[in-house]
Amino acid sequence: MEPQTIPEETVIVQSSVHYAGFWIRYAAVVIDGFIIGTGSLILIALGFILAGKDGATVGRILSFLGGWFYSIMMINSSGATIGKRAVGIEVTAVDGTKLALGQIIIRETIGKILSGIILMIGYIMAAFTGKKQALHDKLISSVVVYKDPSKKNAVVWVVAGILSFLVIMAGIGIVVSLIISGITASRGHVDALKQSDSDTIKAAVFTAMSHSVVYYSDHKDSLTGFSISASSTESGVLPACSSLIANVSKDGQALAVFARECAIPDTYFCASLNFTTKGFMKGLDVPAGKALSGATSCN
Repeated sequence: MEPQTIPEETVIVQSSVHYAGFWIRYAAVVIDGFIIGTGSLILIALGFILAGKDGATVGRILSFLGGWFYSIMMINSSGATIGKRAVGIEVTAVDGTKLALGQIIIRETIGKILSGIILMIGYIMAAFTGKKQALHDKLISSVVVYKDPSKKNAVVWVVAGILSFLVIMAGIGIVVSLIISGITASRGHVDALKQSDSDTIKAAVFTAMSHSVVYYSDHKDSLTGFSISASSTESGVLPACSSLIANVSKDGQALAVFARECAIPDTYFCASLNFTTKGFMKGLDVPAGKALSGATSCN
């Protein structure tokens, strides 16, 4: 029986494999980090501008998931992320074949989480293992190799590009921070004004209620004829966007005072008093229709 021979082409291919070490892979991670970071900044800033803190939180969640999606899709489609392409490396199976999508998902999610949670030792393993495999590589039997070992000197230019990119990103980060700070300050000022208006409106309602008690005592235990005036309720300090309404029951024993809320459309702040039942209802917001209907109770 004749011994089997290994085709010459196979020997050439196997001998030309050059595994990518820790530092070249680190350079690729830095490039990808800035790409993902830029996208994250944009998503978070847009979320904050459109929906405040909740929008920024949604932006963070989307950017976190987007980082995984970016790595998985890029490696599945071409074997390398943009960062890995820039330094001339790619991810393959140990035998040089393309990884299955399921393997890539495990490598980029569970594998990298494991590599990171043990004090990043899983990543550092790439500097010491025989085939320069990190923990997430060993998990699915993948390797990171040079697409063309003869172009390894291009790393110098990549590092220079990274440093330049760092300066640009630092500038962008400062600008975005200033924009977000300006928006936050502006929204804080607007919120403070709205709160001030609301406090003034509520104070006017309760002032009117206190004057109604005096009126009731001075008019033979009846509210009949009670009305709101600037002199008696200090309603003159109300913001221009608001107005007061006082509804008295036919028997003169019940009263509801309403003031239009400036910050909430079609809403009035209400407090009511019933001398017959000795019931006093502290203020609450009610629909405008109730205030305009002549109601003598906030219920």
